[in-house]
Amino acid sequence: MITTKRPDLAHNLLNEVWARHGEGYVSAGTAVAHIKELTLCLRKAWYEHHLEELGLPPAPEFGEEFTDATRLKIILGTAFGRYVNEDEERVTIDSTEGELSGRVDLMMWEPDAEAVALSEQGWLPVPAELKVTWSFNDSLQPQYKEQVAGYCIAKGVRKARIFVVRVSAKGGPSLACVEEEFTDEELAGWKAELERRTRQARGPTVPSYTEHWTWECKECRFNMKNGGGCEALDGKKGEGWFSEYGRDE
Repeated sequence: MITTKRPDLAHNLLNEVWARHGEGYVSAGTAVAHIKELTLCLRKAWYEHHLEELGLPPAPEFGEEFTDATRLKIILGTAFGRYVNEDEERVTIDSTEGELSGRVDLMMWEPDAEAVALSEQGWLPVPAELKVTWSFNDSLQPQYKEQVAGYCIAKGVRKARIFVVRVSAKGGPSLACVEEEFTDEELAGWKAELERRTRQARGPTVPSYTEHWTWECKECRFNMKNGGGCEALDGKKGEGWFSEYGRDE
């Protein structure tokens, strides 16, 4: 018997599955700003918006720059999400900078307390986001809260939920849920921050180094290490807008 390792065939199969995966990605360089991308690296969003004037090639298909390991993680993670995303809903925020849009993974519903008090029937939407992570860290990523806060603004509600699938959790895979209830003041402040970030992403000057998360640089095509012009090697965002705003964790 002859046993031969064939990494080339494994790579080819992964590419075939990735092609069928069909992640619906829209670049920040489009006319509509996306809530999720405004919670991530504004330097990357800035480069996306200024491709033509910088003489850079168009954005590649989603995941084109990803390693095989990253593609496999995304495919495995979204296998769970496929069943959830059947109920996804696109939402928009009317802002001073134009329309900001997002895709809510799951729109849940709960009784409207005010309507119940009046003996009337009424339901309120509760936007929910599904995240899949291989991190052993049990803490909630700050950009998750920022993302669902944007969905709350779009739907005119204060409550949202975040479901987190931890594939590599201690003791085996786990699914957890965190419910976030924001104040009107927080949501108003966050809307103003989204508008500021949109101006930064579309403005004439690349945003500062403090407008990115360092973990995003590894596979970013604009990073100098990957042949781009971005030197975001130092500096990073703090603990997230809601932490800096003074919100309790």
